[in-house]
Amino acid sequence: MVGVYTAGHFAMGVDTQNIELSKQYDSLNPLIGPSGEGYTPWWDNTRVSGAQFVITNVCKNPEAAFRYLDFWLTAEAFFWNWIGDEGIRFVEAKEGQKNMFGEQALYYDRRWDPDFEDPYADDELDAGRLVQSPQMPFYFWDRAHAVYLDDIYNPHWWTYDLLRLSKMTEKYAPFRSDKNLPVNIDALWVDADTATEISQLRIAITDYINEHMIRFITGDLDINSDSQWDNYVNGLNNLQLDKFLSMLQDAYDKTVFG
Repeated sequence: MVGVYTAGHFAMGVDTQNIELSKQYDSLNPLIGPSGEGYTPWWDNTRVSGAQFVITNVCKNPEAAFRYLDFWLTAEAFFWNWIGDEGIRFVEAKEGQKNMFGEQALYYDRRWDPDFEDPYADDELDAGRLVQSPQMPFYFWDRAHAVYLDDIYNPHWWTYDLLRLSKMTEKYAPFRSDKNLPVNIDALWVDADTATEISQLRIAITDYINEHMIRFITGDLDINSDSQWDNYVNGLNNLQLDKFLSMLQDAYDKTVFG
């Protein structure tokens, strides 16, 4: 049982299949600092990550390969790839059937019907249709356009997690500011030697922090003791925390500002 946790969505910390337990958790607003301001990171757009598809220089017909890859980014391919055959696993939504945002839904997923018998349930090759890893915008496009069946806590796969996530995002939107990061980055790129050194420092520092966090939580160490806290900080300094942070800052500055 946990009180507060950091995660990308509720199901990362709480079993959302346990409806009563899930109802006990909600998102917290961003913290307000001493200056009276609060900030939150964000992604300006969504995109397919690099190196998902590769057309090599030995491809005899790169134009045809490119058209093939284009197909997997169409709605038709998406439905077949992630849900199944139309008329079997999903059907077009009827007029008046709403999605989670109260708008006209595009499709109804028949797998949500309690009496639905999936003809592909025992077909080992069915998993072979997953030729593309989930990518945005289709990753959320699918969830947002399905017929919404009942309340926000009903654990119908991940559709309802998305609604809770969307409502949580509304709390964070006002904290988006031009004082945030000038660009959003997924990784800091450094040369091989620097990466190795950062990795070695990260392991030692992370292990040290985790060990002492448990000791402070369990009472083996007293966080209110100045001497014990100073010993903890000195230990971080001995592990070259300053150097570690300096290397990360340098990598960040080069990645963001050039």
